[in-house]
Amino acid sequence: MTPMQLMKHYNNNETEAAYMLNVSRPTIRNWIRSDRIPLPMQTLVEKITGGKLMADIPKALMARQRK
Repeated sequence: MTPMQLMKHYNNNETEAAYMLNVSRPTIRNWIRSDRIPLPMQTLVEKITGGKLMADIPKALMARQRK
C-alpha cells in the first residue's frame, strides 16, 4: 500500500491514522514524504484494517515464503 492509500482510508487525517496505528504524526508525515510505508507496518495496517488495505509484499519475498 502507499501512504496516499493509507491517508485516503483515514479521510486524509494524519492524527487519526497515527492514533489508529499507534505511531506518531511525524512518522505518518515521513511515510508520505518518502512515498513508502515499511513492509512490517504495512502488514500491521492490513490486520488493523481487516484487509481493506493490503500490504505490498515483494515478489521475491513471496517466493521465499512458498518454499
